[in-house]
Amino acid sequence: MKPSCFFRPHECKPATPLSLASIVSTFQDSFGRACSVADQSNSTRYWWPYPNVVRDALALTLISCAGFWSLEQAFGDGASRKWLTDENGAIETIQFLALLTTAIASVYAFSRVTAPSWRSIAFALVCVSIAGASREIPSQASLPVALESHFSAEGFLFAVSTTWKHSVIGIAVCLWIARVAYGWVKYPTDRKLWFTPSFIWPAFPFAACFVLAEVFERLGWVMAEESIETFAYMMMLAVAAWMVQNASKLNTAPPPSLTNPPRR
Repeated sequence: MKPSCFFRPHECKPATPLSLASIVSTFQDSFGRACSVADQSNSTRYWWPYPNVVRDALALTLISCAGFWSLEQAFGDGASRKWLTDENGAIETIQFLALLTTAIASVYAFSRVTAPSWRSIAFALVCVSIAGASREIPSQASLPVALESHFSAEGFLFAVSTTWKHSVIGIAVCLWIARVAYGWVKYPTDRKLWFTPSFIWPAFPFAACFVLAEVFERLGWVMAEESIETFAYMMMLAVAAWMVQNASKLNTAPPPSLTNPPRR
């Protein structure tokens, strides 16, 4: 070991005197490095790669329901409104078919995509669409017809038992929760996606649709309630169709971290 500078003062370098200028310079260098790291971190964000989902869902809703809305305006009596918005009415039939198509497309998307995050989204779409389709099927107790025949003056009415509906919805919810738990443990790198607003933002208008539907139901605005629910279901259908169409790109593309949001 070399002897200490205490014993050989001539080998010690003179200490740099502290000054206000040196302190400020050191602080500026440290602050600049911190800002550079922060800017680099903020430049990498996770963006939802299908920004036109709301537009496409609105287009699907208008295409599927515009004719019925026109009929409601032309024949605004109680009978026509009942045919449009009652149990097994035209709007609910569209909703059921949209949910059924979403479930089929989501199963196909789940079989094609390989990225864990997109498989989780496809699985969630399957569970939610199946639960939603079961919810849209009227229960036997809600129909003003005999439980044995399910016929009325309007024609054939399809219904299931309340126990069957609740069982299907419960199974779908349990499967979705199990998948969420599995993905949370198995793929920890995907956790940040589910807390990134720029990636999960479609979930906010989707959830808002059902809040508005509940408000419209309490106000007695049946057409508004059914229309906003149809829009929410069309959002699911649009995402499922988009995943099927872009499955190969989703498999080869890197994780959805982009310095700029995707182009519309």
